[in-house]
Amino acid sequence: MPSGTLRGNVGCSGGTPTESRSRRYPSRTPAMDTNLLSFPYPVVTPLGAGGDRKVQHPPFFLVQPPYTTLLPLRSAADLEEGHLIPGSVAGIRTTVLTRWGDLHPLIQELRQRLPAAPLVLTADATAHQLLWSGRAYRAGVRAVLLDGQAMQPLLRSALTCPDSLADDVVDWLMMRRVRLTPTIASLLREIFLRAREAPDLTTLLAEAKLAESSARFRLHKRLLPTPSRWFQVARAVHTVLRLQAEPDKPLLRIAHDFGYADHSALSQLVYRAFGIRPGAIRGTLGWEWLMYRWLRRLPEAASLRPATVTRPTLPSR
Repeated sequence: MPSGTLRGNVGCSGGTPTESRSRRYPSRTPAMDTNLLSFPYPVVTPLGAGGDRKVQHPPFFLVQPPYTTLLPLRSAADLEEGHLIPGSVAGIRTTVLTRWGDLHPLIQELRQRLPAAPLVLTADATAHQLLWSGRAYRAGVRAVLLDGQAMQPLLRSALTCPDSLADDVVDWLMMRRVRLTPTIASLLREIFLRAREAPDLTTLLAEAKLAESSARFRLHKRLLPTPSRWFQVARAVHTVLRLQAEPDKPLLRIAHDFGYADHSALSQLVYRAFGIRPGAIRGTLGWEWLMYRWLRRLPEAASLRPATVTRPTLPSR
């Protein structure tokens, strides 16, 4: 069993840790509008409601750019005290005593509470924890990090891998209670799966054997953004993943890789989608905070939010 990140995506070049050349990372997070991460977030029934048994929950932590140290949290309530900045990664530290039955509902609640932050777990390499690492991935955990490993390269390889992007984004949208029918979910998967290579939306839909008029009608009927908006953000997310995976690579070379004549076209794509320039994204990891920002910026954003919002109290340690 190779050490490092335990994750379902083994197809990425960074799926397992590799020795790479030293990279330069920003010493601090670029200044951004952190209000986009304001609470409350839509959450379901409070964890543990309806039961008398006390559950000992694992400690929480955050990892922020440049992703070299863990920021321990005394309790889940600390997640409401302004810790989240763009690119933050939320985490749960597990032990040999952690039971999957207790961990799984906590994973689901934290994912709903913190839609702008990918969720990771830390674990030692015991057989028990290796056994449920696959369950953690299927539950939406982006990476399971083994103790004693360098954190930055492992997070970078896991959070910039595009192999399961289409499924992950659709799952994230459903978690955000976006009203997706099975047909629309399939449409969005095709867009995020093919956007990296397709030169335009018409070509993408033709390759997927989907009618553009039908796609537009189905999305409009559910008060969702148009196919062109989804194609734009899918292209932008693929670009962001490359920027995050190779922060030292010149923007012009990345633009050429994506079929653009110059870097200004790529910069405009990212800015139109997220309202920030590529240079401010290079020092961050994860697409979740950007997709969250994209939803907030849409004129149709009101239809993408749940009708009611509750604020349950997560348990303290």
